[in-house]
Amino acid sequence: MVSNSELYPGRVPEQPRVVSIESEKGRVEITEKGAKVTSWKVRDSNETLQELFYQGVEKRQGMPNLVPGYRDLTEFNKDLPQHGFGRDVNWVTVDIGDRQVTMELDSSLVDPKYQKMYPLLYKFRNKIEIDSEGNMINTLSATNLGKLYLPIAPGLHPNFAIAHQDKKLLKVAGIEGFNPADIDFENNTPDNPYPYRGGPATAIFPDGKIVTLEDITPGGRQIQFMNVWTPRNPANPDEKNFVTWAEPLTRLDNGLTRNPILVAPGETWDMKLKFSASFPKK
Repeated sequence: MVSNSELYPGRVPEQPRVVSIESEKGRVEITEKGAKVTSWKVRDSNETLQELFYQGVEKRQGMPNLVPGYRDLTEFNKDLPQHGFGRDVNWVTVDIGDRQVTMELDSSLVDPKYQKMYPLLYKFRNKIEIDSEGNMINTLSATNLGKLYLPIAPGLHPNFAIAHQDKKLLKVAGIEGFNPADIDFENNTPDNPYPYRGGPATAIFPDGKIVTLEDITPGGRQIQFMNVWTPRNPANPDEKNFVTWAEPLTRLDNGLTRNPILVAPGETWDMKLKFSASFPKK
């Protein structure tokens, strides 16, 4: 356990560190840059830790946070970057245990240029946990510190490692209308949102491992869509070797203006997702 004196009370770290948490069956690494999960490993049937997330080109690694909203946000402010600014700034580590870490992004500590783009008072919090089975639980929260309603439209962007030539061999359940076998990953790469009706969204990879994502938010699910994406004609060939087969989204483009989640003054909104993985016996 790390004491509060070892954290960063009231200030943003100049150099983001990577925090590791682990249990008997898994290990997760999280960087303060964007409060992003950079690595999620689960033990296979031989008790060997196996990486689930892509580890190649740095900007594609792991699972970035998309706050305050997903992709195009220019209707709210023409200068807001795609997917928001949360993934581009350093968050503050406020709590660490053996199996959990919590990082925060406070509007008072955000770079002034982002304060101008999103001129509201808030605190985003990302809590990552790992349980005894290696399951990863991600709880993203938004607290409204101001007197006006806080519009948000967040999501996550998990990039799962898979050889480019194997993408069509994925078998996916729980994402309405998505069949990898029908997609031309070479010439017409996908960037499509599919309705998510709740329950487990599951992918069986060509090597037999099974990965599941489920919205387990108390009081009801927050995820409305699962976006499927993989890069088109990347300059680095290795960048083809991942797929975002289940990008959980609360809203689509320009959700901050078209149909935002509105957090009332003094209230907190939560989204809790569970990621699990299992491996075939060899």
